[in-house]
Amino acid sequence: MKIRSKIQLSILSALVIPALIISIVLSSKLKEEAHKQFVDVSSREIRQIENGIAILFKDIEDNVRFLANHPVATGNSAGMTSYADGAGGAMTPSRNGGNEAQMYQLFDMFAKSHEGLAYIYYANQDGGYVQWPEGSISANYDPRTRPFYQHAMDNDGITRTSAYFYATDNATIISTVTQVKDPNGNKIGVQGMDMSLKGLTEYIKQIRLGETGFLMLAESDGTLLVDSRRPDNNFKKLSDIQESAYQQLAKLDQGQTSVELDGKMYRVNVITSSKFGWKFIGLVTMDEILSTAHFLIYLMLVIEAIMLVIFIALSFWVSNLITRPIDDVKDMLKEVASGDGDLTCHIVSRSKNDETAELASAFNLFVGKIRELIIQVVDNAKHVTIMANEVASASDNLSVVTGEQNSQSQSIAAALNEISLTSGQIAQTISGADELSKQSKLEVDEGSGVISDVIKRMSRVATDMGGLTSTLEDLNKSSDEINEIISLITDIANMTNLLALNAAIESARAGEAGRGFAVVADEVRTLSVRTSKAATQVSELIKALQLQSNASCGQIETLNQEINASVEHGAQSLQILEKITLSSEKISQETAHVAHSMGEESNAIEEINQNIQNMALAINESTEDIARLKSVSQQLGKQAEELQSSVGRFKT
Repeated sequence: MKIRSKIQLSILSALVIPALIISIVLSSKLKEEAHKQFVDVSSREIRQIENGIAILFKDIEDNVRFLANHPVATGNSAGMTSYADGAGGAMTPSRNGGNEAQMYQLFDMFAKSHEGLAYIYYANQDGGYVQWPEGSISANYDPRTRPFYQHAMDNDGITRTSAYFYATDNATIISTVTQVKDPNGNKIGVQGMDMSLKGLTEYIKQIRLGETGFLMLAESDGTLLVDSRRPDNNFKKLSDIQESAYQQLAKLDQGQTSVELDGKMYRVNVITSSKFGWKFIGLVTMDEILSTAHFLIYLMLVIEAIMLVIFIALSFWVSNLITRPIDDVKDMLKEVASGDGDLTCHIVSRSKNDETAELASAFNLFVGKIRELIIQVVDNAKHVTIMANEVASASDNLSVVTGEQNSQSQSIAAALNEISLTSGQIAQTISGADELSKQSKLEVDEGSGVISDVIKRMSRVATDMGGLTSTLEDLNKSSDEINEIISLITDIANMTNLLALNAAIESARAGEAGRGFAVVADEVRTLSVRTSKAATQVSELIKALQLQSNASCGQIETLNQEINASVEHGAQSLQILEKITLSSEKISQETAHVAHSMGEESNAIEEINQNIQNMALAINESTEDIARLKSVSQQLGKQAEELQSSVGRFKT
């Protein structure tokens, strides 16, 4: 809902809602007041009627009292005509003479001066009866048996009988009666006056409650005395009339109700007279009761309709007055939001001191901030485009570098694999050298034993020259064996020298990790050279010994000397062999140490190789990330260009 509509709705609601509430409340109050006014008016009217009837009956009572105290009535009434034993017929009191004629003349004179009376009569205790006007009487008429006479005799003072229907006159009669007493206070008769309700009916018919209202009069027992609209209902009991309206009235002794008569709704006000015991029933149509209320409600609705039209026009004027500056702001925002918006525009407020002026000022400030923001966004978009291009270029360079690193890492990994294989081979070779050194030690130990045995033998030769030939032969054989051992030692020394050379080469290839192994290899090579030289010397000595033993078999002295010399050389050889044994043990220890170092080196190379492979994987992942970074930077560059193009459409 637009603000204009909200304002209009608010203004109209401010009018319509209170108007509706006022209309509803006022309508209810008007109707309530109309009913109250009906009750007041009808009650006043009924009270006036009651007072009028009371005055009427008061006059009758006074008249009855006057006649009852008249000397004609209180005088001697003996000889008055009685119809108790008669055949009935016309009454002639005016012609009967005496006291009866005087009484009739009194009644006639009184009736002529008081209109509305139906009958004036007198009955004495002897059954005599005088009535005005003269008329016919039924046979055997005894007034003493009539209700009026008995009612008067049973009650002191003036009293009224209940209404009764008198068929002769076809009228409803109410009798006002009182006792007649002689000067001594003795009851001698009854004086009465009858009033026909025809007069009362005509009187009540002439009474109008408003324009459509009328009255009903009923006795306390529900007998309808006067129904001014339907005379046929007179002297009928309300409960005996079949219409529901009369049934409702029969049940109501006092108060108000609504009934329907002849298709119209009537409001009823029932008042029971405390003076007569009669029910005065006032009825007025609902339309008449509410006519003033309806007119006022109609007038109020007309006024509200006029006010509604005025307020509608006012709401349109006020809403336009309020929303026109807002529409200006809205139109300007639409122009700015259209894509080619002019951010240099400003709103000139139609007013200077209200909220719309503040709104226009705030809008101008907002547009200024937006213009500054757009300019800043354009500059930032340019910088973002440049940086995105630089990032893309750096990504390309980084991709090349990581590719080279990947290749180098793969080369290093291959070299490390080769070094690992070589280290394994070196370890196997050193292990073989260790076995050979152990074997050399065993053989040197064996050579030491042989030399010791030669020395012993040569000692025995020195003591026993007799077995010189045999000894020389044995010596030649031993010399041959020694030559073989020396040859083996020489071979071992040469092999050790080669192993030391190979170890030096491999340690050189291993770099820093093989430096300690190179030192050991140099020492092993030195020992092997010395062993080779010693073996050569031993070989030369044995050869010389063989030449000498072969050349001087016959020369005992010379042989003995040579044997002694051989013993000495044998001792030297034993010492040399012991040195070789020590060297062999040292070589064995060093080769074991070298083998252990080579194992650790191989493990380190494996770990380095694994790390390089992990580094290669990381480089591959970095290459993928760099590719994604390049793609993102390219997209960022495109988006920055699109942003620059979008905001560039605004005029700043």
